[in-house]
Amino acid sequence: IGNFTGGGINAITKSGTNTFNGSVYYVFRNQALAGTSPQATLVPGSTTEYQRTKLPDFTNQTMGIRIGGALVKNKLFYFLLAELQRDERPQPFDFANYNGTSNRQSAIDSLSTFLQTKYGYNPGGYLDNAEKVEANRYVGKVDWNVNSNNKLSVSYRYNNSFRNNVSASNSTTINFYNNGYVIPNITQSGALEFRSNFKNGSNNRFLFTITDVKDDRGPLNQPFPRVTLNDGSGRIVFGTDNSSTQNLLKTTNFVLQDSYKMNVGKHGLTFGTDNELTKAYNVFIQNSF
Repeated sequence: IGNFTGGGINAITKSGTNTFNGSVYYVFRNQALAGTSPQATLVPGSTTEYQRTKLPDFTNQTMGIRIGGALVKNKLFYFLLAELQRDERPQPFDFANYNGTSNRQSAIDSLSTFLQTKYGYNPGGYLDNAEKVEANRYVGKVDWNVNSNNKLSVSYRYNNSFRNNVSASNSTTINFYNNGYVIPNITQSGALEFRSNFKNGSNNRFLFTITDVKDDRGPLNQPFPRVTLNDGSGRIVFGTDNSSTQNLLKTTNFVLQDSYKMNVGKHGLTFGTDNELTKAYNVFIQNSF
């Protein structure tokens, strides 16, 4: 077994059967379904009583539908799945905890107004820089029982997703939302598998897969130089993430495997081949704005 490091997971896509069936599912989680903060804090006005607080409001939602059945009874089967994921995790900040010289929100708001008026650049908010994850996933599979000893399976998986990766403001740094970056991802994977069983108890498995992945990391909002303003014991940061101005990774993997297994007395022997071809294209240019 090759082409992995540290651990291997063998996942098999569900197949259709002679009986048509399907399901619709929805998974939801928010702050009301989670525990309180792991670290206790003093109750205001008390020196001995501690309390734990609820997590900030967040939502995790996954919803999907799947169906499976037979195109030709006992011969040709199909399976289809569509799934959507919508997650949002807030990162609220209490401005009263900021230790910089500009200890008035009006001063920070004036900076934002100046950037929009002077340069037409909206730096975004800074009090609740929520992270977002959205994904659309689709799966299709067809199984063909060629005869009693041979089976052909063809499957395809598609994932289109993005994540807004942003930094929360804290006691020493005011981070505007648009100094984060977005990571969009498109992953496509197709597989063709042919299995054969022989009269002597031996069997053969042929597998060919193609996986294409595109990660096109980029700026949130319009391009703007990265700026850090020293603000006494604090700092104020706005503008495009300096490592995300030109950041692209595309990889395509081709894998061909074939294994023939046979029993000789008390021994099992496997003969075969395992081949992988990878094509990669990477762009990484910092500070281009």
